[in-house]
Amino acid sequence: MDITRNVLNLKENPLLFYSLFLGTQLFGVALNLGLITITVFKVTTADLAFGWQTTLQLGTEKLYSLTKIVALPWSWLLPKSIAYPSLESIEGTRIILKEGIHYLATENLISWWPFLLLSLVIYGLLPRLILALGALLLEKLKISRYPNAPNFLRITARMQTPVVSTQAPPPNQTNNFTDTNFLSLPNQQAGSHTPTGVATLLIPVDLKPAPNPQIVERYLQSQGYVTERTLPIFQNYDSDQKILRSLSSLEGLIIVAIEAWMAPITEQLKFIESICDAKKSTFPIGILFLGRPITAESIEPPRQQDVLMWQEKIAQKNRDVLYFTPQKNGEYNQP
Repeated sequence: MDITRNVLNLKENPLLFYSLFLGTQLFGVALNLGLITITVFKVTTADLAFGWQTTLQLGTEKLYSLTKIVALPWSWLLPKSIAYPSLESIEGTRIILKEGIHYLATENLISWWPFLLLSLVIYGLLPRLILALGALLLEKLKISRYPNAPNFLRITARMQTPVVSTQAPPPNQTNNFTDTNFLSLPNQQAGSHTPTGVATLLIPVDLKPAPNPQIVERYLQSQGYVTERTLPIFQNYDSDQKILRSLSSLEGLIIVAIEAWMAPITEQLKFIESICDAKKSTFPIGILFLGRPITAESIEPPRQQDVLMWQEKIAQKNRDVLYFTPQKNGEYNQP
């Protein structure tokens, strides 16, 4: 649910925004090209007369000054006779309804079309081309960076994680666990369940912002465990399998950091179940519940209802699980 919401959210997924923005600009480019083509076609195949009139108190000199300002982007490159109409041409194309147009000269009536055509190119077509090119470049830049984005890693992990396993569990092992096989102890007693007091911390790569490892280690030390190593998980299926294969040779407690504020998903629960299988009940595994992160310099306590939901899901398949729930304003957050 959270992944789908993020994909459809323009703020969380800029690729969708750039695609929509690029499509809009390409439509504007096509529209302006059509207008320019029609204008050139009409000028070359028909006898068009261009004139002007207005109900405003706008004199010829004011209109001439306005056309000079509008023509600034191209007037330095083209002759004045083409860049914009002269003062005489503007005066000679003013239409007065009661007098008609029979008194207007042809050379004045055709003086407007280069100015109008260049206005379409500079103010209509060119900005759309620039915006479309910018959107295309930003979209390509985002695409090149997206494979390392947290949302992408989360989606690819779900797509690459097998839903069905073809391997049967060992004969002496069963998945039909009951509540009597489920171990949940207070945090202050957690350290008494391993003779070495060392732990391996498995932390998701897509935590954002990622908590400072020293703060997490300080918290685990307050619970009686010294973090011997920290390994990233949920990066991709192959890396997770490599970590699972190495767990059987590791001593001490395996602690998995979980974003408790997110709903449990299948690959996370199967990963925890695989850790239990890899350890073969030599030691219980630990679940470190993390609340929604605020800064990298603190670990936030999770909500009680989130913890209960995770505990219920984990208890259905796993046994010998220790829970670690940070408390608010703990000493481990202090520098």
